[in-house]
Amino acid sequence: MTPPAPPRAWRGLAALGPRPDAGELALSVAAGTGLAWLWVRLDEPWMRLGVPHPSLDLIGPGGEVLWVLIALRWLAGALLLPVLEELFWRGFVMRRLAGPARRAGGPGPVDPRQVGPLAVLASTLGFALTHTEWLATALTGLVCAALYRRTGKLGCAIVAHAVTQGLVGGWIAVYGHWAYW
Repeated sequence: MTPPAPPRAWRGLAALGPRPDAGELALSVAAGTGLAWLWVRLDEPWMRLGVPHPSLDLIGPGGEVLWVLIALRWLAGALLLPVLEELFWRGFVMRRLAGPARRAGGPGPVDPRQVGPLAVLASTLGFALTHTEWLATALTGLVCAALYRRTGKLGCAIVAHAVTQGLVGGWIAVYGHWAYW
């Protein structure tokens, strides 16, 4: 007996493709580590859109650090946001800009390895404009797009993005640079 097809809303998760192998995971972790290093160094005023400000008040009324909120923000940033942002910006926008969407009886989704530079640049620009730190975000978008294009596996982009977010989140918590959140 054939299992039922997943609900239409879940079919987009097929963009994740097969799981990355050990070499692809190592490449993704290395890329994410390098991106985290760049994030904490690309902090000149011209590298930002607007004035950075904390989106969360992580200091209590008595001056105490609210570690529970920091832990929740770090977990969301390292585990949830990379999945959502990569599914949208690389899995959907980049591939949508590269060619026709899947329609009943129409062509299938564009293979990420076939996506051209214009779709990569346009989706990266959109991604960068949604963040204050536009330059670091643009570099993250380009690296994640390159990983996705090279491997055909969105999981590689998600891992790199998650490593970046996790390391930068740790740096924020240790050094108190709340404006990054």
